[in-house]
Amino acid sequence: TCSSVAVNDALVAQAVALATEHSVITSEILQKRLSIKYPRALNLYATLLEQGWIDDAGNWTRRANGRAA
Repeated sequence: TCSSVAVNDALVAQAVALATEHSVITSEILQKRLSIKYPRALNLYATLLEQGWIDDAGNWTRRANGRAA
């Protein structure tokens, strides 16, 4: 992954914090709320999916809701 679309733990934590505001997350929401470019938002969305924070439909899982609470 090139550095322009890299996702770090701090960015994942910021995204997970959005679970308290949005019941469903999209790459567009990530882009706007975190002020990141679209390719990075797509990569972040994929990371959230791979790590089990969201399901295939973008719904936050219990893992995210438990951590965000």
